Amino acid sequence: MSDAQLDMALAYLKTQPDAAAAVMERLPAAQVAEFLLNIPYRQASQILARMLPVHAARLCDHLSAQDAASLMSGMKTFRVAAVVRHMHRDNAVAVQGFLPERVRLAIRVMLGYSESVVGAWMLTDYPLATDDEQAEATLKRLASLGAGAELGTVFVVDRNGTLVGVVSLLKLLQSPGQASVSALMRASPESVSANASLGSLARSPIWRRYQSVAVVNSRRQLIGVLRHQDLREGLALQSRPSLSTSEGGAINTLWQAYGGSLAAMVDLVSDLSAPVQAPMKVTDKGGSR
Repeated sequence: MSDAQLDMALAYLKTQPDAAAAVMERLPAAQVAEFLLNIPYRQASQILARMLPVHAARLCDHLSAQDAASLMSGMKTFRVAAVVRHMHRDNAVAVQGFLPERVRLAIRVMLGYSESVVGAWMLTDYPLATDDEQAEATLKRLASLGAGAELGTVFVVDRNGTLVGVVSLLKLLQSPGQASVSALMRASPESVSANASLGSLARSPIWRRYQSVAVVNSRRQLIGVLRHQDLREGLALQSRPSLSTSEGGAINTLWQAYGGSLAAMVDLVSDLSAPVQAPMKVTDKGGSR
């Protein structure tokens, strides 16, 4: 492999991770797994996150449980769940033991749902208030948890966990500290069932008004939040064909243009007789997305 080819492959890997991941799905999983351990962590995690879950799982089956968990800890939680779902059972159990606790608990919930329904793609870590709280107490609690800023919406439940309202974070901030959440909230908010199919929600008019919606169980208890962007990503992952059987089109063009260079780079790294790399350190940076 020439220096020019290596430079081109490395640059492409960094600037076009989606396409690079698609190309690497065609390469032997064992070689790609070893390759990911020998490139910068951020790039390795990025490539794994952009692979189809079935391919990412096959790759992780060739890694130690600790290394696989480390690479996955930087991924959105629903993507971690999707990969774990496709791993060999024993490996999946071992990997979960190395994941941060909050990620482990979240994917345990998601794995209870089919990939095609809302429950597998919802957030399980979201801003929450009870209807008997005051605005000041709610804001202090959310600040201590680091929750609320991203969604901008706080979901309100009663003491039975039943969804009763929503209130914007901005409204809480602008209201007197002693104001009750129940007086500030919008009652009877829209919600979707955790068992609803992603396809049935794709064209729902609810997304014209909101970017996130509460997810409830059969007793209308709040169990998660579905963001529109996560719905779209879930649908895209399910509809994208496996590249190992794809014929023609853009992916073949990518393969012809870059596949040879990337494959050569993977071979080069796999053949190096460098010392075995120490296991990656797992940090609690896994998002709940």
